[in-house]
Amino acid sequence: MCGGNKKLNVHHIKTFADHPELELDESNLVTLCESGSNGINCHLFVGHLGNFQSCNQDVVLDAKEWSKKIKNRPP
Repeated sequence: MCGGNKKLNVHHIKTFADHPELELDESNLVTLCESGSNGINCHLFVGHLGNFQSCNQDVVLDAKEWSKKIKNRPP
């Protein structure tokens, strides 16, 4: 999302708790950082909507949208 490449985490699009059969299915995984160069915790913000008790089913679409916004924001 932000282009960060440190402290990367694999995020399950469909939760492991609800879909354990998809734990290692690559189509159910997206990589998000926990400490981007811009100070955003993408895993928490986009993957969990700011709360690790929640899970964002639209994480892939939202990550693409936020990536565009971050890249095109004014200085």
